[in-house]
Amino acid sequence: MRCLGLLKADEETEAGVPPSPELMARMGEFMEEISRAGVLLATVPGILRNAPGKCDWWRFTSWSARRLAEEAFPGGTVGVETFGNVLATTGFLYGLGQRDFDRATLEVSDPAFELLIGIRARKASGEAS
Repeated sequence: MRCLGLLKADEETEAGVPPSPELMARMGEFMEEISRAGVLLATVPGILRNAPGKCDWWRFTSWSARRLAEEAFPGGTVGVETFGNVLATTGFLYGLGQRDFDRATLEVSDPAFELLIGIRARKASGEAS
């Protein structure tokens, strides 16, 4: 199973309104399906552009990503890896792209600047689908 989930920003998300119960229920169903499939490979944003004073429900840290994956895959294996550094993060916030940096600069990873967070979770072996 492959899927991509995107939620377009609107007035409510920009105003910091939390996700609706319906959206949270759908997300729960999605996580159930992923859990039954047995493996999750995902990337989530760590650093996002943000409007001052507005609530942000869409940001992750390596810690929160690990916790969510461990809850969805109890007893399984969970790996979390972060990507980014101060230069890549600053470039992202200024709207620069991959072509604006040399490869060696982008390959440096600094855990203090989690620009992108990778998650790999696998259900416990022998667990029924």
